[in-house]
Amino acid sequence: MDSPREPIPAPERPSKLKRLGKACLLIVFVVLLVVSIAFLAAVYLTEGPDRLSDEATTVSVSNAPEGRIFVSPAVIDVTPKEPVFIAGYGANRLSTGVHDPITARAITIMNERGTAVTLLTLDLIGLHHSDAQAPMLTLPEIVLDGKSVSVLTLTCATHNHEGPDTLGLWGKSRFSSGVDPNVLRRCAEGAQEAVRAAGRYGEPCRVILATAQAPSQGISRNRRDPNLIDRTVTTLSFVSEKDNKTVATIVHFACHPETLGSKNTLLSADFPHYLNDEVEKRRGGVSLFLNGALGGMVTTDEKEESFAEAERIGRAIGTIACDSLESKDAVTLETAPLAWVQEKIQVPIQNRMFHAAARLGVVNRPWKDGYVESEVDAIRLGPLTFVTAPGEVTPKVGFQLTDMIPSRFKGVVSLASDELGYIIDEQDYADPSKFHYERTMSPGPLATTLIRATAKDAIARVTSAN
Repeated sequence: MDSPREPIPAPERPSKLKRLGKACLLIVFVVLLVVSIAFLAAVYLTEGPDRLSDEATTVSVSNAPEGRIFVSPAVIDVTPKEPVFIAGYGANRLSTGVHDPITARAITIMNERGTAVTLLTLDLIGLHHSDAQAPMLTLPEIVLDGKSVSVLTLTCATHNHEGPDTLGLWGKSRFSSGVDPNVLRRCAEGAQEAVRAAGRYGEPCRVILATAQAPSQGISRNRRDPNLIDRTVTTLSFVSEKDNKTVATIVHFACHPETLGSKNTLLSADFPHYLNDEVEKRRGGVSLFLNGALGGMVTTDEKEESFAEAERIGRAIGTIACDSLESKDAVTLETAPLAWVQEKIQVPIQNRMFHAAARLGVVNRPWKDGYVESEVDAIRLGPLTFVTAPGEVTPKVGFQLTDMIPSRFKGVVSLASDELGYIIDEQDYADPSKFHYERTMSPGPLATTLIRATAKDAIARVTSAN
């Protein structure tokens, strides 16, 4: 006799929680799809300018003849107190702590005849031109012997890949900005505080100038073209006339501060932190790092991604700088002429991705008909001339610019008063086998043409002064 059959259980109905979860996933998918479509539409429907702007370049010039040099430095800690999106590499890299401080460092150099330059550098990935200029709008005048001093303030970034996102490109996703307005405001306030402190008074100083070459291995390398790289370490040190103590030192070298890699989540200034520490321990005073032709892709030659390697590289560069100042080839100036040129330009943005990022609010800076305001500057202190670039100059373009400078000591300061991305030679830009990544992060070849021509004019003006 057959046994009675077990009743077939009714199919289990999904719980309300499961149904809600599926609905949420569907909503997220739809939102991401809509955002992706909007982004692609913004990219492919945007045409960048195909020519340079008709708007005239605004030029400001100041120069002072041979005279005593007065110097005043300042350092302000601008480290974020809260977790932030870390700039560089990929999206959604949140900080989990602080390894070493993010700083704003300012050095004001003033000629007694009435011209001054304030070099300000922050341990950041970069700043848009409008953000770089904002802290300077309410600064008081510098007065010497009852007369107003003509001051150029250059806001530079070290291009640190372990600091807060200040450009907007490294948020939770590629479609959202990573800039925290409070963090950006704190950086601006700290920068202004540093500049104010550096402009209060000046110590009469002698100037020591020196250059040296970093070794071909263990410090920096060019990932794209190993044979095309500038390893020159240019150093300026200002020594008090009163007590012979160092007031400030400026070290110029070309290298991406990215020793720590993409997995690090501790805020840090990377190798410049150790560079400055080495110089300050050995010479005293305040040390400030300026970056050179680091684009495409001059980076650290580390054995591993670690703080130990960041320290090794930073202290090695600092040691090279200090040793060069003590060499027989170093030049000491008791007095020097000081001149600067500032040229405001309208840069054409040909990169459709940049236009799309602006439309989506990822990048927040003023635009006008496909152009953005930026600047190129030149500074001359005696036999030294620096020319600036508003982005990451490749070594090829860097050598083109320094070849224009007739001075004995010279260099290109990248990421000065702006970060437009990679500044690539026009021929290299047109070669599809080169700089694939860099082209996606470049304003386009017209920007290079404009920056080179403006730099040539600024160099001619500043080196012909006095």
